[in-house]
Amino acid sequence: MKILLADSQPLLRDALSALLGRLDGEAAIQFASNASELSQSLADQPAPDLVLLASPLRGVATDLAISEIRESWPDTPLVVLCDTENKQDFMSIFAQGVRGCIPRNTDPEIILRAIQLILVGGTYIPPDVLELQGAPLARAGGTSGLTGRQQEVLVLLSTGLSNRQISEELGVTEGTVKLHVHAILKFLGVSNRTEAALAAMDSGLVPRFPTSRR
Repeated sequence: MKILLADSQPLLRDALSALLGRLDGEAAIQFASNASELSQSLADQPAPDLVLLASPLRGVATDLAISEIRESWPDTPLVVLCDTENKQDFMSIFAQGVRGCIPRNTDPEIILRAIQLILVGGTYIPPDVLELQGAPLARAGGTSGLTGRQQEVLVLLSTGLSNRQISEELGVTEGTVKLHVHAILKFLGVSNRTEAALAAMDSGLVPRFPTSRR
């Protein structure tokens, strides 16, 4: 597996490199720390299996960097790691054709699962952004029997996260998550979390996630 990691911050770049190494012990990770190195990679290197762009990259606006990557490697999954927490900013980034936009403060395990999802053809959207009308995973009418929070729990549950991990990601108590999971099971007409995840994926309520390796 070949990955291009574009990031201007050495400490973050090292941390992300270690995280990406967990995807594939033999992954070849190339680095671009500024606009010039990114342009050189786009011009000289064959398309990698994944591009991870940590925004902002020194010397280039994020929108322009995304545009250049998409133009050079249109079939390569592009993931943006960003500082913004503005939902509209997220949707603007998604509109450029990226396959994932992940806040920098996201738990490393969730970042890893999100990238696993993207590598098998899925799209990762932060749970909060799912509440926006028109978000790709918030299918019109598809989860009309669930609240917005329950839809968020369903997406995270389908990635294999435990109730504790979901509570930490959403900033709610574990007891609240358990109540949401109970409501989801009842809505889907299933008896356990595995059946809920499979039913949600089979019905198109969430994308098909890779199996957890835990």
